[in-house]
Amino acid sequence: CAAMALFIVNDGLVKLVLVEMPTHQIIFLRGLMAGALIAALAVATGAHRHWRALGHPLLVVRSLLEAFVAYTYIAALGLLTVADTTAINMLSPLLITALGALFLGEDVRWRRWAAIGAGFAGMLLVVRPGGGVFGWGALLALAATFAVAVRDVITRRLPTNVPTLLVTASTIFLLTALSGLASLVLPTAPVRAEILGLLGIAAVLAVLGNIAIILA
Repeated sequence: CAAMALFIVNDGLVKLVLVEMPTHQIIFLRGLMAGALIAALAVATGAHRHWRALGHPLLVVRSLLEAFVAYTYIAALGLLTVADTTAINMLSPLLITALGALFLGEDVRWRRWAAIGAGFAGMLLVVRPGGGVFGWGALLALAATFAVAVRDVITRRLPTNVPTLLVTASTIFLLTALSGLASLVLPTAPVRAEILGLLGIAAVLAVLGNIAIILA
């Protein structure tokens, strides 16, 4: 619940910045600040001593999925309202429950399956195929939501000796590197102090949200 609250406030800040800055630049600048924070936390807690875990195959796949989520979700935010994007993203706990039953052997009984069905129906009311918000924005949000569910199932499969901070760090470092490369070849916008401040707050929220969801 804390992770969802942190992510939603982060989404609102990103939505504000999208008015004058492209997605790749937002991810890069936010990533630089988030990376500095997570590196400091890793050193302070001693998690950096386990740096070899960054090469674990599941961690690499998780980071790639997170990169996909970041780009598709922020692109969706640029096309939809925060409310509609969040409503679609709230499908992810239902998908995680279903995937947990199918791939992790978790006990999901008929009441939860009924709740999953009701949740899908609720999502269709929001997306309204044939009208409403349905379009590229909704498709991007749905793609991000499915990727979030797979990401979290993979997180559940990570070895318990991989520190939470390193899981978060692997995601942030890969995202920052990819968005930095994109920023070299794609158009960028001037960086105002106010925008940098908003992205700084978003960076802190993104780090805390990632830590919370991994711990959960």
